[in-house]
Amino acid sequence: MVGEGTDRSAGPQPATTPADRSVMRSVEPPSLVESFPNVNWNEAADEPLHPLTSRELDVLRYLPTRLSNIDIGARLRISQNTVKTHLKDIYRKLRVSSRNDAVVVAVRLGVLSLTEDKPGTSGGLHN
Repeated sequence: MVGEGTDRSAGPQPATTPADRSVMRSVEPPSLVESFPNVNWNEAADEPLHPLTSRELDVLRYLPTRLSNIDIGARLRISQNTVKTHLKDIYRKLRVSSRNDAVVVAVRLGVLSLTEDKPGTSGGLHN
């Protein structure tokens, strides 16, 4: 008989289709308030030791996205090592030791916004 043994519904199926993957990529990351539920955003922060450069601000704006250094570098068209150097300088200038602390201090200083925490927005404290 024609068609016998060709039941393709029983065979392995791909986990996702390209359309499914595009839907998964479009999920918005949590807001800063959702990501940092125990932070008092109104608490004052010390001014940076030195002004942040425009490139340091570019890197800083990607920190809430939780992208890796490689991904941040790819989006900014700089190397992973350059991202690491900018992070080191950001941490020193803001007197912090982690990405999360840098984000919190940047919000308190007005460099990042709780309502518009997407990369590409303009901020202050640069030279």
